[in-house]
Amino acid sequence: MGYHFLHTETWEEVIVPGESIEGVEFLKDGDICEAMVHAAIDTILTCEMPQNVVLEITYTEPGIKGDTATNTLKPATVETGARCVCPSSATSATKCASTPKTAHMLSA
Repeated sequence: MGYHFLHTETWEEVIVPGESIEGVEFLKDGDICEAMVHAAIDTILTCEMPQNVVLEITYTEPGIKGDTATNTLKPATVETGARCVCPSSATSATKCASTPKTAHMLSA
């Protein structure tokens, strides 16, 4: 599956294979990524997502009362469909910063 990007300097459409993007399941429309291009053959070698992305939690189980002091983590699904872990205090519809490389929510 290819992902369509817009080159910010030339305004050309660039198609990047999904396997070239680390953390692609956290990619959403409008994200800016950096690509490494092989100049001789004009082929994209890798594409890097931002270090942190802000995503909305679409589903997570309710937290257990009293678990906020122990830094307990629980599974969650974010708006892109990716699964990650988030603090027990996070609820659905909460916007959180996430690290695509580790699938951990940084804040709730």
